[in-house]
Amino acid sequence: MTAADCGRGERAGRVVLALACCALAVACIDERAALALFDHPDVAVEATDRADGALPDGVASTEIPTGDAGRIVDVGQGDLGDDPGPEMDGAGADASDAEAATADLAIDDLPDADPAELAGDATLTDLPAGEDIETGDDAAVGLDQNASPAADAAVDATGVDLCAAITTCDDGDPCTFGEACVAGACLPGAATTCDDGNDCTADMCDPASGCTATALPAGATCAVGLCTSGTCKAPPKGMAWIPAGAFVLGCTAGDVACQPAEAPTATVQLSGHYLGLREVTAAEYGVCVSGGGCGPPAACGAAVTFIQPAKATHPVNCVTWDQAKDYCAWQGGRLPTEAEWERAARGGKPDLLFGWGNQPPGCDPGLPSFAVWAAGGLGCGLDGTWPAQSGLPLGFGLQGMAGNVREWVADWFAADAYTQPPQTDPKGPLAGSHRVVRGGGFESGSPIALRNSARGAEKPSVASSSLGFRCAKDGP
Repeated sequence: MTAADCGRGERAGRVVLALACCALAVACIDERAALALFDHPDVAVEATDRADGALPDGVASTEIPTGDAGRIVDVGQGDLGDDPGPEMDGAGADASDAEAATADLAIDDLPDADPAELAGDATLTDLPAGEDIETGDDAAVGLDQNASPAADAAVDATGVDLCAAITTCDDGDPCTFGEACVAGACLPGAATTCDDGNDCTADMCDPASGCTATALPAGATCAVGLCTSGTCKAPPKGMAWIPAGAFVLGCTAGDVACQPAEAPTATVQLSGHYLGLREVTAAEYGVCVSGGGCGPPAACGAAVTFIQPAKATHPVNCVTWDQAKDYCAWQGGRLPTEAEWERAARGGKPDLLFGWGNQPPGCDPGLPSFAVWAAGGLGCGLDGTWPAQSGLPLGFGLQGMAGNVREWVADWFAADAYTQPPQTDPKGPLAGSHRVVRGGGFESGSPIALRNSARGAEKPSVASSSLGFRCAKDGP
């Protein structure tokens, strides 16, 4: 290798040539070639690893660890001599062979113990990724050209759009959407949300046909009421929905006032149905009379409400069981069964004596325990009924389930009706002489009559000022 070669190396890339020369000096230079280099005035040498440990005459040494190779640190711009003869390396090889060897030498090929030096303050990290470092006319040392592009790159190494050849990423599934190409690969889409905005349908996605909507069963709850044939319908005016469910019919556990006709208890299952929020008023019943659907109530004393305009909003009274039944039928409904009435009175709370709790009734309409009964006189001192909407709504939003007027229900009365009741939707005995009445009224002088489980009985033909009713309707 000539000084001219080193000069060209410095001009093309001093850093890499210095490394190449160093590697060649270590691997190939014999004593004679090394001495020739050392004797040249334009070459400075830091150290040598000659076998005898000696340096050529006139050459200064620096203290370096034993075994470190001598390193050429400066080569002049000119040739090593005016006539150096054939360009040979230390082993007698033609320098052109060495040059050819260095042409393919990469930084990665150098031993770990020989760090590359860069000119000035440059570092390897300052080099642009992928750029080659010229070491001569033909040689190039560069970074790894096989490095993979970034996973999320939008183009390849030549700048070609990775997704250009992909015309669509649609997977053909109507239950997904938003499939897209990213970095040359199709990514899956998100699940399709099916919602037709109807509370009364079950929405789902069928991979074959897409979104479908199936009507919910009749009676399913929805925003304003119940579902009927896939449509949400509000309850009939003035009625509450009593959902299907099981409850214990008869005396409340621990009730010391339990009567023989209220026992034994039995668990029964009821279908969902509607029930009047309050008792039927005198005004409402009057419409039925005017329309020919009902007969007028009996004249049963001063407490009658039908013929008194001031009591139009009070519960209608003085009606027989048949008149009550006729009115409900005229409205498209029926009288509730005894079991339906008791479950509604309990408001879904089976352990309570009264609809509001276990404390005795009072006459303060601002309290949940309010009831119109004979405390301080008939009707809490008013000697009769109160408006049907008096008091706070309790379970299921109902009012007046205790006091004001007793209420006709559909069942015939039997003292032993609970001994073997049907397990589902019991309707009482098939025949009898009295019909069941429930809830107590303004004439009731004891809280016992206002309990949820209390049962009473009257002949169907009785028309009393303390007897009224509310209606029920079958569910959808």
